[in-house]
Amino acid sequence: MSAMKFRSSLYAFRQALCIITLSLVTISCSVDEPDPPIRQSVSLDSIFSDAMVIQRDKPIQFRGKANQKRALSFEFGGHQKTVQPDENGRWRISFPALPAGGPYNLVIEGTEVLSDILIGDVFLCSGQSNMEYPVYRALNPDRELSANHRENIRLITIPKATALNPEYNFDGNEKWVPANADTLRDFSAICYFTARSIDLDAAIPIGLIDASWGGTRIESWMSLESLNKTGLRNSDTELLETYKSNKSVGLKVFGDMWDSWWREQNPGKAEVWLKPEVYDWTDVPNFKSWTDWGLAEFENYNGQVWFKTDITLTEIQTNATHIELGSIDELDHVWINGKRVGTQFNWGGSRRYPTPATLLKPGLNSVVVNVASSWDNGGMIGPADAIKLTNDHDINVPLNNWVYKKASQAGLNAPIAPWESVSGITGIGNAMLGPLRDLNIAGGFWYQGESNAGDQYSYELLLNGLLQDWKTNFGDDTKMVVIQLPEFGSTNAAPTDSGWAKVREAQRQVALNSDDAALVVTLGAGDPFDIHPSNKQEVARRAADVAESLFYGIMNPDTNRDPIKAERSLHGITVTLSGDQALKTISSDYVIGLELCDVTLCQFALGKIESNTLVLSPPQGFTPRKVRYNWSDVPFGNLFDASDRPVGPFEIAIP
Repeated sequence: MSAMKFRSSLYAFRQALCIITLSLVTISCSVDEPDPPIRQSVSLDSIFSDAMVIQRDKPIQFRGKANQKRALSFEFGGHQKTVQPDENGRWRISFPALPAGGPYNLVIEGTEVLSDILIGDVFLCSGQSNMEYPVYRALNPDRELSANHRENIRLITIPKATALNPEYNFDGNEKWVPANADTLRDFSAICYFTARSIDLDAAIPIGLIDASWGGTRIESWMSLESLNKTGLRNSDTELLETYKSNKSVGLKVFGDMWDSWWREQNPGKAEVWLKPEVYDWTDVPNFKSWTDWGLAEFENYNGQVWFKTDITLTEIQTNATHIELGSIDELDHVWINGKRVGTQFNWGGSRRYPTPATLLKPGLNSVVVNVASSWDNGGMIGPADAIKLTNDHDINVPLNNWVYKKASQAGLNAPIAPWESVSGITGIGNAMLGPLRDLNIAGGFWYQGESNAGDQYSYELLLNGLLQDWKTNFGDDTKMVVIQLPEFGSTNAAPTDSGWAKVREAQRQVALNSDDAALVVTLGAGDPFDIHPSNKQEVARRAADVAESLFYGIMNPDTNRDPIKAERSLHGITVTLSGDQALKTISSDYVIGLELCDVTLCQFALGKIESNTLVLSPPQGFTPRKVRYNWSDVPFGNLFDASDRPVGPFEIAIP
């Protein structure tokens, strides 16, 4: 008798025995049914789970892998189909589009494998920390969480991960869940508040995919193909290709770059990782952030700190295969006996690196760690028992007696490896968006840019590249709602070159020049003192207005007022803005926040409203070449439309 037949017979026998009736006494018990054979031989990719939402009015696709080569039969939505797995066992099947409704079940080989599937509208919500920002931290969280939530709004949060190549599945077991007080607590506030605010029939299910990661640069979300087309970061893409083909070679090339940078910053000094004995070291007070050491020099320190320990190993202990360093915030470089073994960027994430064969030696060994932090907490955070050499079996050597040395310079301009997570290229997109490819969606929301503000790269080129990636992944008709950066940082008493303003203008240009993108102006909903403003409800209300127009063609009052043209006239400089509603100012008869600029100089200028036109008078003898509005990290413009929506920042040339 085969093992499968034996298990089936045993199961039937146990079921028969578990209901025994003797006289007036009935004894019953339940027996867990084993997984059906189909579940053991066929799997679905991880985006597909019970309670999911599939996009309405578009072909419905499922995909996965099989351990068998024969054709498989599927049933969904009243349709039956078969599919033949390829030589690698991969399969993909498509069913006809369905209107909003459900629930439906997916049946494979006569066995129900997914249930409670709804057909509705699916939205991707992606970006950095302001998209990741959870409901429980937004304004009035208790009221928000205790409110009535629609059971047909379903959520999935994509686990944080990176990969060198596009993945099929996520690094975790996250599944689709209905929206309720428990599931919404840690879910993206912007994503959920926007979805519930869209003027859509409540009977239409909504699926929300939160794929966000705080601190990430846009390049980390882009494909290598799109990044190459921009012509930006060519040296990084070349180094990444080297690393993908041979990690040890790639790590050495990057290590040489980092070492050269260090020598330029510290001329005439011995390399810390090669000759740590020549430096003065201090005992590490504890494994907490250095801001919690109680030392004045570290109270608000952003920069590099060196850590070191020496360990004496036996012959057997040199067979350790990995070094584990507990949690580290933010960026670390690790050397063992002068050889770099790894580098990673993560806010408090655990570190684990392989130790190459023959690197460890009997007797004294040196471990040196450089940690750099540019924001808030920093350092080796432990716990102490998580810091060790191990082979995951019989070798666990604690690494104790750590000492530290504060770097002579902050060193926050050091090179960063292109395979890094939040500051690298392509890795996050491969791991967090790659498994979504070919999934039909209604559209997406992108809230990112803080980590790219002030850099030398063109955000407009990068954002256009990401939009193209979305179209490649989800279809040519995919649209993107771009949520513009709010106010944060320093105010300015004179015109200034603002990195945040440059990103806002790039975001505006992408929306202006594409029929498949639209912009949400967030000014007035930010906080100059908090990069994570809690008023996500107002941003979501504006995003919902934009989404209604972009995705559904619902004509709302003007959601953005863009400059159409700037020209010289007898009255000065005139700027004509789009839109049908009248413009107005607040707290002044004049428009505040306008600037006129020539080739080298910008000056504040007052403007007056004439219908949808701004009229500015340049100073005598000054020939401006462009007009800017709200060009600052923290602008204080007072120009609004009749619906009290702020006019967004802009820069426009004067012919």
